[in-house]
Amino acid sequence: MNQTLLIADGDAEMWDDYRRVLTERGYEVETSSDGLDCLRKLRQVTPAALVLNLALHWGGSDGVLAWLREENPKHEIPVILTATTACPQNFAELIEPPVVDCLLKPLALTALMQSLELLRLSERIERALHATGYGALRDVEVVVNARIVRLVGRVPSYYLKQLAQVTALAVPGIHQFHNDLNVIPPS
Repeated sequence: MNQTLLIADGDAEMWDDYRRVLTERGYEVETSSDGLDCLRKLRQVTPAALVLNLALHWGGSDGVLAWLREENPKHEIPVILTATTACPQNFAELIEPPVVDCLLKPLALTALMQSLELLRLSERIERALHATGYGALRDVEVVVNARIVRLVGRVPSYYLKQLAQVTALAVPGIHQFHNDLNVIPPS
């Protein structure tokens, strides 16, 4: 099953070149050339990820991010920001949900694929937690931001906190990991 990738960037020629490679890697690629079209497409389809250029015209990336934060409070649509090297902002300051990564343009396809693999990593960890059979681990949130994997939420015992950590760390591809689960025993 192909996952949809929405790319919002005015540089259509670059994305036409990448579309073939992304399609071969299992993505259905949709594109938007401006913020208004991006919002229209986000209302029609829920992509696996949104690649959003900071310099997007007509509504811009700020408008798209504001809409996502309001309409998508659980950050179900992760955003990968792109910008030119002339961008004055510090990328580290931009990584705040739903933004999971920031990439410089000209965009290297390998960098984009690494960011997309991190998103798939989150899905693989969630599946592994569900496969344990413990209902409490189904509610654990897996957050991948700035290339750091975090487990967030509450579990009823230290055993389940440790089991969640061991299960997550068994999934290949994790470079940095934080177990931010809180143990709150049932009353």
